[in-house]
Amino acid sequence: MTTKSESSRTLLGDYTDEFLKTYDRVQSKMMFPQTCFEDAKKRITAVASDVTCVKLLSWSGTDEEHDALVMEGLYDQQPVVLKLFHAKKEHRATREDTYLRLLEPTNTVPRVLWKRDRLLCMTPVGISLPRVIFTFASLLLEIIKDDAKVEKMYQDFVRKLATPLANAVKRIHDLNVIHKDIKPDNIILTPDLKSFLIIDFEFSVLHPSKDADSSGGTMPYQSENAARGGKACFRDDYVALCYTLAAISIGQQTWEGGARFANEPPPISDIINMPVVEPVVKLFGKENIV
Repeated sequence: MTTKSESSRTLLGDYTDEFLKTYDRVQSKMMFPQTCFEDAKKRITAVASDVTCVKLLSWSGTDEEHDALVMEGLYDQQPVVLKLFHAKKEHRATREDTYLRLLEPTNTVPRVLWKRDRLLCMTPVGISLPRVIFTFASLLLEIIKDDAKVEKMYQDFVRKLATPLANAVKRIHDLNVIHKDIKPDNIILTPDLKSFLIIDFEFSVLHPSKDADSSGGTMPYQSENAARGGKACFRDDYVALCYTLAAISIGQQTWEGGARFANEPPPISDIINMPVVEPVVKLFGKENIV
């Protein structure tokens, strides 16, 4: 059991114990169907028969032709995360492996234990940002009956997350890596609940980017430059982080209305003055974002 003094050092503060209890309860509602797990397990163990699959974390792409499967598992009796890329996208596994190893000294990415063909085996990561937000909001609604107080505490919590998130992105940029797909699903709260990891570097490039490239990125969080396939730059990550923070602040994953074109967020100038993005603006400079 986490003591109160230990709890205060996590990003959940005094709510750490209650958060973990709530997470254990609500995550059972977020499980993939058993058939999906068995299918993913079959695909992963076909590449590495010496791993044990425990829980399916994500499945991107279609049922028939996945982009990537992510599974909690065991290797040599130790907990690991296994990420399997589609056979046609083995180059993405190679790219992600390269960037994760490059960024390992930053302590902001999972550590690669080994790579076999299109399968990466990594150290455990933690809880995805969307699940953190959902769990914390569920906790507040359970223990506080005043809606206005819930809203204030929720916004205070989101703003508390902004600084460590901005610092994590900065440490990646310090090694001249542009992530290209900053979004809630690619941000993970570490198992000790004290910091964040950034994941999914399959589209990342080095700065300065030499060529225009439309690959990577998720439309609701992309900068206009990224959405139009321009040369990747640090600003793309700054803008994506601002959109990410704004989205979790208002409680919706995608933007509606005010779009420059279908599914694209409003101009960054529309959200740059939101309190939740202030740490990002302070760290990187408004002139480098807008």
